[in-house]
Amino acid sequence: MNMKQIYPQRNNPNKNLSGGYFLPFLLTALVMLTLSAKVWAQSPTHTFNLTTWSWVGGTAASGTSFTNSGRTLELRNGVNIAVTGTSTGDRNIDIYGSTVRLTLNNASITTTGNYEYTAPPIWISNGCHLILTLVGNNTLTCNSSASTVYEGDNTKLWLNTAGILLNKNSKLTIEGDGMLEVTGKGNWPGIGGNAPNRTIGINSGTVIARGGGDRGAGIGGCGGVGKRVNIFLPASGGTVLINGGTVIAYGGWSGAGIGSGGSSTAIMAGAEGGTILISGNSVVTANGGQDSAGIGGGLRGSGGEVFISGNSVVTAVGVRGAGIGAGASNTINHHLSKDKHGGTTVISGNAVVTAISSGGVAGIGAAPTTPNAGSLIMPSGTPIVFATRMDGYYTDYAPSSDGTPTNITVTQGILVEKDKKTHWHAGNEFNLLRNLTIPYEFTLSIPDTK
Repeated sequence: MNMKQIYPQRNNPNKNLSGGYFLPFLLTALVMLTLSAKVWAQSPTHTFNLTTWSWVGGTAASGTSFTNSGRTLELRNGVNIAVTGTSTGDRNIDIYGSTVRLTLNNASITTTGNYEYTAPPIWISNGCHLILTLVGNNTLTCNSSASTVYEGDNTKLWLNTAGILLNKNSKLTIEGDGMLEVTGKGNWPGIGGNAPNRTIGINSGTVIARGGGDRGAGIGGCGGVGKRVNIFLPASGGTVLINGGTVIAYGGWSGAGIGSGGSSTAIMAGAEGGTILISGNSVVTANGGQDSAGIGGGLRGSGGEVFISGNSVVTAVGVRGAGIGAGASNTINHHLSKDKHGGTTVISGNAVVTAISSGGVAGIGAAPTTPNAGSLIMPSGTPIVFATRMDGYYTDYAPSSDGTPTNITVTQGILVEKDKKTHWHAGNEFNLLRNLTIPYEFTLSIPDTK
């Protein structure tokens, strides 16, 4: 079977930069601290007007150039500029070098090209770190009508792309007090890609991300393409670090809200949800597409490693996928799903989490037929977790048909399941130090002894 990954690339004159659940958590936490550390504000040296596609004042910033017949503005290592205005057509911004700072100041870029490869509004090259500061209201939209290519058994592949595309070993850090609405096209995410070792950090501001109408995640991986052969596999969610701000993510037709893209056929295996850390005072709403998790796997995809802490408020809704965990499993080849799992979800601190599946799958975990339904661990703090499936036909954390039970460890906190008992850690006093909104149709019963 012809299987391969396709990484949309351009010629990069820069060389790539090198550089149990507790171990992954600690390693990822180090990455989070690196991305989330405050970047001391530096005023942009120049401003670029997207409407006129020219530099304000007439002088170009050092380290910038026009390529692709003038359609692409390239920013290289050390550049710190602002862009404003509106661009619609085949123009975009490419990022090269170890670190580039870009401020979106009431800026809008919509790419509408119809070339063999359509550029995303912002393209981040291998090994690059883009620090994106938000001022005012900003939009990045891929709305292309890209041409098609044929490969393998005459399978059609539409070459659309993401709103912000990250390539191998690249990083994106979003900060500032503004708003960004970013939208992918086709099988591509709003923010993310399909290359390995992608890291997305959101420290502040409001970010609304929408996956393409087919199988892209809102934030995370692209979807798979292929009817008779697998010519384009779905991608994992990569690493997503949300340390603050408000994030609203919508998966495409079969992509997770935050996590992996969906597979295209019943003979194509899904992708894992990746590593997702939500902390600080973050407010996150993640809505999965059809057969996908709110946070975790797209269609036929496994859950990832999800860590929620601090004062985070998280709402994750799956559509026949878990609220947090795996996507739906409707594959005709059992060997493709034998390693599928619901992932590991760790919730601590003062976090309040609502995880809902619209049917057939656990609020946190996976479908009952999944070989490993995953784990929910609440090790410390005073977290409150509401989890349910809307149909009510199965227990929320059912063992799989293969006999592997879900591991639920509530050391501290409250786990509330609709139509099920409330789980308390015996012997500990629980102090509710904040206002709490109880989701619709949930009941929170407080024993006299607690």
